[in-house]
Amino acid sequence: MVELGSIEFEFLEYIEEEWDSYMEAGCSIEDATTQILAQYEDMLEQDERVILYIVLGDIQVDLDYVDERVRNELMEIITSKGALDSFEGNKQLKKTLNYIKKRL
Repeated sequence: MVELGSIEFEFLEYIEEEWDSYMEAGCSIEDATTQILAQYEDMLEQDERVILYIVLGDIQVDLDYVDERVRNELMEIITSKGALDSFEGNKQLKKTLNYIKKRL
């Protein structure tokens, strides 16, 4: 997993903590993903949604299983020329996305 702490994302800490609590409770990757997406996806701006999927992708690639919804969004982000334009100066975010891309 890449160090995500330098990515400026207000909900990063909460998502990581929630993910850990779902895993400790014995939830499947799909169930944990569903819970997190249901809680955050609709309340985030587009740029924040991109980060949400990158964070989930980073967590999941290290588990050697990426939820199909996360994989599809990540592939769209990777292939879209404009998806990361607003993150031009954020090297950590791009580094994380490259890490995920290699592991998908």
